[in-house]
Amino acid sequence: MFSLGQGFTLCDADIVLGDGRLPVHRVLLAARSPFFKREFQEGNVSEIVVSDVSVAIMDILLDYIYTLQLDLIHHRNVGVLLPLAHRFILPDLLHECCKCLSRILSIRNCLGIYLTAYEYSCNDLIAEVTRFVQKHFKEIATQSNELFNMNPFVLKSLMSSDHLNVADESIVFDAICRWISHAPELRSEHMVDLLPCVRLSLLKPETLWSIIKN
Repeated sequence: MFSLGQGFTLCDADIVLGDGRLPVHRVLLAARSPFFKREFQEGNVSEIVVSDVSVAIMDILLDYIYTLQLDLIHHRNVGVLLPLAHRFILPDLLHECCKCLSRILSIRNCLGIYLTAYEYSCNDLIAEVTRFVQKHFKEIATQSNELFNMNPFVLKSLMSSDHLNVADESIVFDAICRWISHAPELRSEHMVDLLPCVRLSLLKPETLWSIIKN
């Protein structure tokens, strides 16, 4: 850990955190991160407040900044480290976080990973997760509770792809209904936008008739 292994010799600034503070070397942080370079250039700054991050997590982040070792990232902390890598402009750490997420992709977590990649503009990860979703959409549509967390625009983007691997368009329609049923009073209005994702001409007649009746 940074606070144990690096010591506090010749530190000239502090990172003030939600549950404590860590002493750091301004010149090293400024060299590694454009974020810290910008912060330390604003006058004689001796502390930077990052109140929404804990000492434990910043300790791991500083370990990376000081040593550039990427083996500190694992599935238990990647969800916290990736946003910080983006926030503090650490592209190599961000890339490694994306690689870690790609290794743990599954039916149950892929939509959450997609939203994370989308939020932080991780384009390679977006492309990989999109291919995974397209290939396994039937299982995702019926098994993943993360479906309920998708916003309608992202959901439409995924389901309107010509590469969606579904043997029956009713799978897409059922996914839309499942998403709406989670909060019908808020989501029913999106049916008109999502329904074009269903290729009605490929639906079985009995399924199409059921849609018309309901």
